[in-house]
Amino acid sequence: APGHPAAGDLLAQLLLDEGDTTAARRHLVARLRAGAGSADLWRLLAAAREQRGRPRSARRALGRALRLEPGN
Repeated sequence: APGHPAAGDLLAQLLLDEGDTTAARRHLVARLRAGAGSADLWRLLAAAREQRGRPRSARRALGRALRLEPGN
């Protein structure tokens, strides 16, 4: 949701919870390309990629999340 980052994160999480990994991935990639580079978004993208059967891609996204927030 433009202008409401928390709402956008929630939307991505809801899409994942509903099993719509394609829509969740599209939403997350669009947010990341628009400059929203939070560790939470990268973690959600990792989850979407893992659920889509893309473990290597998921690990890369998780690595980005960990670089942004090493202790989390």
